[in-house]
Amino acid sequence: MVESDHIFQQTVAATGRISCTEPNLQNIPIRNEYGRLLRKAFMPTDGNLLVGADYSQIELRVLAHLSGDAALLEAFNNNDDIHRATASRVFGIEYDKVSDLDRSRAKAVNFWCDLWYEWIWFYLMSFISASKKLKAT
Repeated sequence: MVESDHIFQQTVAATGRISCTEPNLQNIPIRNEYGRLLRKAFMPTDGNLLVGADYSQIELRVLAHLSGDAALLEAFNNNDDIHRATASRVFGIEYDKVSDLDRSRAKAVNFWCDLWYEWIWFYLMSFISASKKLKAT
């Protein structure tokens, strides 16, 4: 059993995402047997809990909400795999016939949309900050 006080921070990652340190549990793989076995080493001490939480594509959900994109909203409301739904629309493939490779490519599309959203947010925050500084002078 590994004993450690986990520190969760929201001001460390440039994106504002919550990060975990000491140890960084987010970097322990879950998709392979070794990673799943390694994760079992982390057990809460008596009276404590170890909680796993996933925002489940939170940036894409916010993007869907802010943009009002009907296809994204429908996919999220139906609990569809958002990357598979994107592949279906982008590549013109039936949802159930999307291959793992097509899904992976669509995930890259979604990732770039997410980066674009974060870039716009960063730019707007920088602009607002600069505007406040100009008003103060």
